[in-house]
Amino acid sequence: MKKIISILLALIVTVSAAAIAVSADGLRVLGDYTDDGKVTSDDAIFLLRSVLFPESYSLSAFGDFDGSGEVGSDDAIFLLRHVLFPDSYVLKTTAPYSEGLEYMLDDDGRAWITGPGSFEGADLNVPPEIDGYTVIGVEYNAFRDAAVTSVTLPAGVTTVKGRAFTDCESLVAVYLPEGIAALHTGAFERCGSLPSAVIPAGVTSIEGHLFENCKYLASVAIHSGVTHIGDWAFSDCDSLVTVTVPDGVTYINDCVFNSCDSLKSVYLPAGITGIGSWAFDLCGVLETIYFAGTRAQWESIEKGYQWDDYAGEYVAGGYKVVCADD
Repeated sequence: MKKIISILLALIVTVSAAAIAVSADGLRVLGDYTDDGKVTSDDAIFLLRSVLFPESYSLSAFGDFDGSGEVGSDDAIFLLRHVLFPDSYVLKTTAPYSEGLEYMLDDDGRAWITGPGSFEGADLNVPPEIDGYTVIGVEYNAFRDAAVTSVTLPAGVTTVKGRAFTDCESLVAVYLPEGIAALHTGAFERCGSLPSAVIPAGVTSIEGHLFENCKYLASVAIHSGVTHIGDWAFSDCDSLVTVTVPDGVTYINDCVFNSCDSLKSVYLPAGITGIGSWAFDLCGVLETIYFAGTRAQWESIEKGYQWDDYAGEYVAGGYKVVCADD
């Protein structure tokens, strides 16, 4: 871990000068460097190797951020988004907008996507307008069980309703606009191939079951503006290794991280006042809960029924809680 931290510090120092040469505002849009008509993880690697770190950057120089056991393209995207350009880096697609999508209009004449319609492609790129109507959201169950591999939503979309992309088993990339404000219950539940997720700045509440049973979800970046994480939001995310709960969250709801088989470390803010029932139940390899408050504060936190049942059961001596004053 110390080695990885040292590498990251070196990378951050190195990129400070390189990033200025690429974009004055911190690389808000990653270009189609491989010229295949869309922005992909290959473009992320090209950007790192050939633009930010020409002749010196080695892909093997940074860590296995997605927990896959090897350093790959998902790690390159994670590095760009969360280490080199936190809170400002946005990956966007240049693929053609998807055509033939079904939609409905609300009372204000704005479009909500209701289904794939005649669209049968793998890369879903929702247009900002459809038949002249501004697209502002994705409706309930709109793409449930669809065979899409990537989803890109335009800047005008503010809401993804419940289970809009549930059971999209082939989904490996989701690009959400910064202005999105609501991701409703189970929007990406059981997306079994999704390796990483980014909760944008506009989202304040992570609703229940949002990423439940996303078996390959190894990394998730939760923006500091989030103040609520709903029940079962990350339960059964078997590849999730570490998670940092934002400072604004004061309560860990029921079963939020239940049955996360690979979860080893959790970082909780000092403002936590309660932990719900079964919140970390069946997290068998949990090693450490890092609490930003004091030991006295930790002891005063109201903890629900079997909140840590079987947590750390496969760790010698069980898991430990490390507080700020330890």
